[in-house]
Amino acid sequence: MRWADLDQLNHVNNVVYVDYAEQTRAELIRSGEAFDAPVTRVDVEFRRPLQLSRTPVLVRSRFEGDFTVHDIGPDGIDESFATVRLGTGPVVPQEQRGDGPAFDLAVRRSDIGPDGSVTPTRFFEICQESRILAFSALMPDRRPGHIVLARVDVHLGEPVRADVGVLPTSTSVTHVGRSSYRTTTWFGGGRYGAAEAVLVGFDAETQRSRPLGDDEREALESVLVEG
Repeated sequence: MRWADLDQLNHVNNVVYVDYAEQTRAELIRSGEAFDAPVTRVDVEFRRPLQLSRTPVLVRSRFEGDFTVHDIGPDGIDESFATVRLGTGPVVPQEQRGDGPAFDLAVRRSDIGPDGSVTPTRFFEICQESRILAFSALMPDRRPGHIVLARVDVHLGEPVRADVGVLPTSTSVTHVGRSSYRTTTWFGGGRYGAAEAVLVGFDAETQRSRPLGDDEREALESVLVEG
C-alpha cells in the first residue's frame, strides 16, 4: 500500500482496487495460469474500506468462466474488503438512454497502456471522474463521505486510443430507492462503453447507511431515466 493509494478519508481509493487486481492478473498471465486477452468487463463490489496500514494487502484469485475474480483485503484477515471481477468475454454494445449531466474528459498519455489504448484501471478512473463531476453538479452541497460507492459494473466498448483526445461522458440515474440509487454513465454515447454504479447514503458518525434526504431525492429524480 502507498500513500498515493489513499483518498481524502484515508481509505484506499476505489480505483486502486482495480489496479491491485490488474497487477495480480498480470502475474497470472506471466506464470501461464491465465490467458492474455483484452479486458471487456470490470465489476467491483465494495464491502469495507481499506485504511492506511503497514499490513500488506493480500489478493486471492480464482477463475469463473471468462472472469478472473480477485478478493482483496489485509493479509492475515480471512475477509474480503472488495471483490474485483475482470472479464474477457465478448463486448456487449451499449446504447445511451437519457440526457444527464455531460462532461468532456481529456485522455492523458498516462492513461494509455502498451497496446495504445486506455487501460482498464484508467478507464475505471475516468468512470469515477465523470460520476463525481455529474453529482457535484447535481448536489453541490454534498459533504465528503456522505455518499459511498457500493458497486460498479463497467462494460468496455471500442478501445479508447490516444488520438481520441477528449472523451464525451453523460450520466443518468436509473433508480432511486430509500437509501441508495443506481446510475449509468455512457462514454461516447455508449461507443466506448458504460458504467453502472450503486451508491448509498452514509452516516459517517454511525458508520451505517442512512435514508436519502428530500433535496438529494429531488436532484436525483431530475435526471431519472425510466425503464
